[in-house]
Amino acid sequence: MKNSQISKLSDKELVDIHDQHLYQIDKSIFGNKYTIEEIGDIIPGVVMLHNVSLETQSLAYMNSAGRENLGYTMQELRDMGQDYYFNFFPSGQADILLEGLSSILVNNAYQSSYSFYQQVKTGNEDSYEWYYTNCKLLKKTDCNSEGNLLMISNAVKGMGYLVGKVNKALEQNSYILRNYKKFASLTKRELEIIQLLVDGKSSAEIADELFISKHTVNTHRKNIVQKLEVKSFAELLQFALAFDLTT
Repeated sequence: MKNSQISKLSDKELVDIHDQHLYQIDKSIFGNKYTIEEIGDIIPGVVMLHNVSLETQSLAYMNSAGRENLGYTMQELRDMGQDYYFNFFPSGQADILLEGLSSILVNNAYQSSYSFYQQVKTGNEDSYEWYYTNCKLLKKTDCNSEGNLLMISNAVKGMGYLVGKVNKALEQNSYILRNYKKFASLTKRELEIIQLLVDGKSSAEIADELFISKHTVNTHRKNIVQKLEVKSFAELLQFALAFDLTT
């Protein structure tokens, strides 16, 4: 995408592209293509990995760009524990962030992301700068064993430039870019049914496995076809392979 095209994108279009980048990074980590440290080295902006549960939250990793912005070492940030979230955000914003992270955990929303604007205190001054932050729940792998939540944060100023750099760094898969919105629109039940369909299960077998009626399965299948706009099993399989929905 050329810089002239980027500059004409709306805020919503920039956010959509940012979501796609986050999914691509998650897929690269899960497929053992990159470690979180390697991701942190190539992605512009602040890349973080958090260890999040319903009881506690703590920072596990932050790339050098983020550490330089805050003026702390990685060990100092880790030692803060949950106080990290209150040291750099205005009063009230930390609570909103932690509530959002908890909702992701409760819903096991691996296919979706949580996005928000926040003010962050950087450097030695008491002033705050606006950032656009996007986070995504990760499945545990050897590459992200220290944490389970990937977060990317970028200053609102210059987001168009960011999109161009990330596109080049990750060499985006065009199919995923074209179909990411469809993937994000799927419910947890629809994702389960897609996995069973590409595994060769019939509607009756899916109904038995999920303890729902065959009629309910068929309704879900119709909704899946409408959302994905697929016309054959081959097209459904292509989608499932691209978004890791095969067993």
